Amino acid sequence: HPYLVLVPEGLSAIAMLVVLLRMMGGARIDFDLRYGLFIVALLFTLIAGYMIQDVPDGAMLAGARSYLKFLPFFLLPAVHRFTPKQLQAQLVLVLVLALVQMPLAFYQRFIEFAARMHTGDPVSGTLTTSSTMSMFLVAVIGGCVTFYLRGRLSLRALLVLSACLFLPTTINETKATLLLLPFAIVVPAILTPGKTRQLRKVAPVLGVGFVGVVAFVLVYNSLIQYRQYAGPITEYFTTSETLWYYLYTGAANTDQEYIGRFDSIEIALEHTSQEALKLAFGYAGGNVSESFLPQFNGQYAAYFTRFGVSQTQITTFLWEIGVVG
Repeated sequence: HPYLVLVPEGLSAIAMLVVLLRMMGGARIDFDLRYGLFIVALLFTLIAGYMIQDVPDGAMLAGARSYLKFLPFFLLPAVHRFTPKQLQAQLVLVLVLALVQMPLAFYQRFIEFAARMHTGDPVSGTLTTSSTMSMFLVAVIGGCVTFYLRGRLSLRALLVLSACLFLPTTINETKATLLLLPFAIVVPAILTPGKTRQLRKVAPVLGVGFVGVVAFVLVYNSLIQYRQYAGPITEYFTTSETLWYYLYTGAANTDQEYIGRFDSIEIALEHTSQEALKLAFGYAGGNVSESFLPQFNGQYAAYFTRFGVSQTQITTFLWEIGVVG
């Protein structure tokens, strides 16, 4: 329901209220100065963009919501020391939320959006986009690998959890998963200190990663046959024409309608580099974004689809908060 979109804002407001009340009550603030500098830089970038550009009130509110919505959750541990039991409860909650994605993803792909079998884009579980769901689940897999390497999780539990967490990523066709999964597997194995970094423990982890990659390729190739003009995933990495059409079509300098990933970055740089302040701070947060409520659209919301503003996160940042952002 559209109104449920505002639940995170409500929770964020509660968290911010707790932070402020504890600070006013003289609570000890355990906060690294570097985080403070980052927050100041973020606020300065947003405020500078709003001062430089002519931003509608609705877009300004939407932009602040987008960039600052989760800041109170980040600040909460600075004024409240969580106990090990509370941290364990939070980890269990994250795991439950991650596991819920599997039945939802299958429901979305094969029931709710079955008529759109040619694409896995609508498969996002409870998250906002399919790519966000994949990143979230791969991150949780990385957490499971870390617990296994530290002896907190058995190999059998790792295998079961990894399978349940990875399956949703195989049916939403987010190809970046093939790059993200090895990082989630290898990085914990490299960084985990001490005796836990033993070959007998690392070898099964690498096996899990290999099986995951193979499963992704097989499922992707099986489902992609429903899409017109589509081939197996190997074509993206072995056929230069296919890969470059996906990444770069020269849309900035030609009449090509499809905007690739690199095209969107080039277009963003072309428009923002016309003025030094725009290059530095962008068109302001929320000013190049669409909203399901027209009154919250940015002044340059027409650019959103036309120039592929959402093609990559880098593209969005260049448009809205510039190089400084």
